Amino acid sequence: MIALNNLIKAYAAANNFVLVNYYDNMVDDAKGLKVELGPDGVHPNVKGYAIMEELLVKGLYELMKEEN
Repeated sequence: MIALNNLIKAYAAANNFVLVNYYDNMVDDAKGLKVELGPDGVHPNVKGYAIMEELLVKGLYELMKEEN
């Protein structure tokens, strides 16, 4: 997952894409989903989805600023 995320970050940067980075904002020390954000370490709960929503909205606003 870490290697894939690094490739995605590099691709986004090289192509001037807005990146909505859920991983860095939701990962724990064991490189899984924080316990409070999902019951199984993989799938988000309501609190996890709320964080994802906030990050997505920020990314969309950033994209709209670039379009103008």
